[in-house]
Amino acid sequence: MTLSAREQIASATMVANHEVVTNLTRAKAAMETLVHEMHDLTCLLTRDGRIIWGNTTSADWLNVEHDSLHEIELRALFPGDEWKPIADRLSKITIDSEYEEFSGPVVIKDKLREVLWSLRPFKAVSDRRGILVLVVGRDITDVLQARSERAKLEAELETAQIMQQSFFPAPYIKTKNVEVCSYYRPAEQCSGDWWGYFDLGNDTELVCIADVTGHGAASALVTAMTQASCLSYAKRHFESKTKVSARQLLQEINDVVFHTFHGDFYMTFFAFILEHKNSVLRVSNAGHNFPMVLKGDRIPGKNPESIILQGNPIGHADDTIYSEEELPLLKGNRYVMYTDGFTECRNPAQRMYGPGNFRRSVLRNADKSAVEFRDSLVNEALNFYAAEPLADDLTLVTIDILA
Repeated sequence: MTLSAREQIASATMVANHEVVTNLTRAKAAMETLVHEMHDLTCLLTRDGRIIWGNTTSADWLNVEHDSLHEIELRALFPGDEWKPIADRLSKITIDSEYEEFSGPVVIKDKLREVLWSLRPFKAVSDRRGILVLVVGRDITDVLQARSERAKLEAELETAQIMQQSFFPAPYIKTKNVEVCSYYRPAEQCSGDWWGYFDLGNDTELVCIADVTGHGAASALVTAMTQASCLSYAKRHFESKTKVSARQLLQEINDVVFHTFHGDFYMTFFAFILEHKNSVLRVSNAGHNFPMVLKGDRIPGKNPESIILQGNPIGHADDTIYSEEELPLLKGNRYVMYTDGFTECRNPAQRMYGPGNFRRSVLRNADKSAVEFRDSLVNEALNFYAAEPLADDLTLVTIDILA
């Protein structure tokens, strides 16, 4: 039988209405499922705190069956007088009230937790219960604890950074025999780089540089031990009447580091002992970058020489035997010591600065004064890195022989 136009419209309208109702029912069910599965407490309250509806988290926090939520009040969560501030807020809410957010403690399964609460008026289908309030509670205890622990860690690292920086000599040292310039910049708050200057008396000086694998607080601890070892060595050999040995210093530091960390930390190390009375430079190396030498004549275009001396890193093995070499210590010579951060840090295109760029920078600025030389080397490297975060610590030490 053919339907009339009116009947066709009515039928189509019924089908459309059915689809709308079905879709709304599905959407409502999906939303209820979503809300029930939320980890945040979500419930509807009357202004006197009675629960009209709540999700499963609400029941879990209150430690009741979900079907029994309507029989209790939210105040059951709050210890002592902690409910009063919320009760006061609820009593003042009107249909035009703004969203409110605040935090406070509750007891969840006998544990005190900090919860971030939000309150807002809820427009219900019926107003027979009066104004209803949508309440959402988010447990932020773990977040606050993590923040507290992070703040504590940052404070401890800041203290460690201050302490570590106290181990470093001044960035400019001038005596009758030498002019020493340095630059130091950690990649993080604490560093695995270190350098030291020690007056041994009798016109003798010790200058050394070290680089612990990695950077951070653990590496900084190794540098602290190294500084203490060097200080002890310098005091024992101050104004010594016997030859002061760079090799012996490395042996002592290796013994301390290896037997403390059992091979878990390595450190490269290079030691200069400058004996000015006899014009002798004694050097010993533990796997560090070879220092460069600019001779006093500064022949234009001549590449800087390197002090090539091998040796195992400190902490690699307890039976390592370090070698020592004696070189002439000549007035006008300039020595350049550095850690590998200078050559291995990258620019935004991820290209390393490299030893070639560093050597060319040394050669290009060779005729400048000690301070200008240091500053030029640093500025050219930093300009290359541009805005790229440092991947490693940077330490540079230059030594000019004055007499």
